[in-house]
Amino acid sequence: MNEEISALYKKEGVNPAVGAAHADPVSVPDCLLPHAGIALDLRHAHWLWISDLSARDPYFILPILMVASMFLVQRMTPQAGMDPSQQKMMNWMMPIMMGFLFFNFAAGLNLYYAETNLISMAQQAIMNRTSLGREMREMMEKRARKKSS
Repeated sequence: MNEEISALYKKEGVNPAVGAAHADPVSVPDCLLPHAGIALDLRHAHWLWISDLSARDPYFILPILMVASMFLVQRMTPQAGMDPSQQKMMNWMMPIMMGFLFFNFAAGLNLYYAETNLISMAQQAIMNRTSLGREMREMMEKRARKKSS
């Protein structure tokens, strides 16, 4: 499987070591804001129905949105090289576990993760439409068929 991925990288001119060094312009704020050294005080900060982003969401909309968006991101992302039964379990267990953990966390943190997941969904939808994305999905489906046989 790794040989197939390496051949695909060579064919498409992709260097996986360089890919991590170049950040997407859309995700730069997500990466820099938490680590910029600027203390963002969310106490008493308002956002739509939430009067205090440092408290939990009173209606639990953001934790539910975070779980749903995490589930969709995992479903959209091809996971070549992973056992299909393990992939199925991870597609369900990770969002449920994160939802359980984030249920009573601050609304600001839930908002951050849900927003990051929504941006990731948009990026993955674009990636899945490229030839490289289609080939990765075909390789994943081929491997799943081979494992089930």
